[in-house]
Amino acid sequence: MALTGLGFATAGLGLIVVIPLLGYATWHGYVETIDAAAWPDSATQNEPVKGER
Repeated sequence: MALTGLGFATAGLGLIVVIPLLGYATWHGYVETIDAAAWPDSATQNEPVKGER
């Protein structure tokens, strides 16, 4: 019973480290695969059109 608890505790600690690393790596892999050159510039995207509020 104690070894089972130790195993679960070790697995939990491992997941605490591994899951954020997977998220970080996935995000950076995603950013590298997209082409953002065709996207509109965010600085001008939110400006109102003349004559509109």
